[in-house]
Amino acid sequence: MCSHTRNHIQDGFGFVLAESNRVETHDPSFITWVKSPLVPLMSEMASVLSPNVKLPVAKLIGGYKKIEDYMETYFRLLKEDAFAALKKGISDFVKGKLNNRDMVVWSSVSVIGVHFGKTLPGMTFGLLVNQKKANKTSPKPPLPGSLLCICDSGGSFINPIWATAESCEQDSKKQKILFIDVMDSSPTFSGNNNELQSLESWVRILHAESLVVAESPAYYRAYQPVMKALQSLDPKTMPFQEELVHVKSPGKPPAYLNSSTILNWGCLHASAGSNASGSFLAGVDELKVKSLSGFTTPLDPTQIDAINHVLENRLAMIQGPPGTGWFE
Repeated sequence: MCSHTRNHIQDGFGFVLAESNRVETHDPSFITWVKSPLVPLMSEMASVLSPNVKLPVAKLIGGYKKIEDYMETYFRLLKEDAFAALKKGISDFVKGKLNNRDMVVWSSVSVIGVHFGKTLPGMTFGLLVNQKKANKTSPKPPLPGSLLCICDSGGSFINPIWATAESCEQDSKKQKILFIDVMDSSPTFSGNNNELQSLESWVRILHAESLVVAESPAYYRAYQPVMKALQSLDPKTMPFQEELVHVKSPGKPPAYLNSSTILNWGCLHASAGSNASGSFLAGVDELKVKSLSGFTTPLDPTQIDAINHVLENRLAMIQGPPGTGWFE
C-alpha cells in the first residue's frame, strides 16, 4: 500500500485515534452471559495468570433455581473452552515459553493493502506474513474463520485487536498474504457503538509499524455460532427447561405423539421366516415394541427398552457404545 493511500486513510479516521489506546479492565464476573463479547476480555486474558479468577461449576446433582444461572454457567464454560488454549498460548509467548506446537504466532507482520466493502465493518486488510512464524518454524496458513489476536504494541498483547482469517494467498514473489476481517465488536465497553469500535481497530492497524499475529488453536467458527445462538435465546421460551434446568421429569411423551398418532413399525419387525421389513401400522398406545404373533424383531431387550423410553418421555438420551448395534 503506497504511503499516500495510507496517510489518506489515517487522516480520515484521525478523529478516533485517541480512543484506540483505551484498555478495558472490566471484571468478567460482572458481565452477564447475554452481554458478554464473543472474544476474550482483557481481564479474561489475564485470568490464566490469576488464581483468584474462578469459573462457575456445573452442578452434578440437582437443578438450578433460575434458568439465568444455568445459562450463565454453561455459556461461560463454553467460552472458556473456546479461548483457554489461546489465553495460555499468549501468556507463554509473552514469557518466552511458547511451545511451537501449541500455537501459531507470526511476528514482523505488515499491512500491504486494504479493501473496502459496501457495508460496515466492510474493510479487509492484506497482511504480509513471514514464511516462518515467531518460533522459527513454517506454519500452515490459518483456516478461513480462524480467530486472530493481533498486537500492535511490540508483542505484549495488551488491548489486542481481534480479527478472523478470510483467506491466505501467495503473491508473485511467493510471499504469503493473509487477508483478515477486523471484527465489528470490540470488548471495550466504553459506550461506543460497534462501527466506531471497528474504526478504532482499523486506525491502530494502519498506524502500526509492525504487528504480531497469534492464531487461536481452537477453531473459532465452531464456537462462535453456538455462543451467538445462546445469547439470542429467550430464557422464557427455552425448550426442555424442566429437564435441563430443574432436573425434573414431567413424565410426558413427546408432544407429537398422542392417541391418534399412527406409526409404521415395519422397520422394527419382519414377517416370520423373512428378514424383510414391510408396512406395519399401529398407534402408539395400541402397540409398543414387543413380540407380536407372526412377527419377529431383531432387537434385543435393552434396545426395546430404549425405544419404549423414547416413546414415553419427551426428552431421552440413548447411549450406544461399540457393539450395541446403534447403526443397524
